[in-house]
Amino acid sequence: MALIFRNPVVLQLRDGELVPLDDAWVSVVHGCIWITQADDSRDHFLHGGQALRVAPGARALMSAEGWAQVQLIPAPTRAQLLWRAASQWLARLAGRRRRLGTAFAG
Repeated sequence: MALIFRNPVVLQLRDGELVPLDDAWVSVVHGCIWITQADDSRDHFLHGGQALRVAPGARALMSAEGWAQVQLIPAPTRAQLLWRAASQWLARLAGRRRRLGTAFAG
């Protein structure tokens, strides 16, 4: 069963320790990890400073090559993505209205 979390979490992994993952961003703080996903013939090796998005339903496993520290960040929900897109659209619309207002004020 994959980890379930709502806020970013930092994990310390020992050599060979396996962690099931689903629907998260994995960012390596220190060390080296590998991630394997169902229906993906490639294994992904990540080192400090690198990140990978594990898609929903990927049935992924993460393991450390030696000692490693990783940060797991939950993927945004559909509602969060829609809210972000709507906020950006409204901000662009407001910016256009301001520019048009100053163009005609002169």
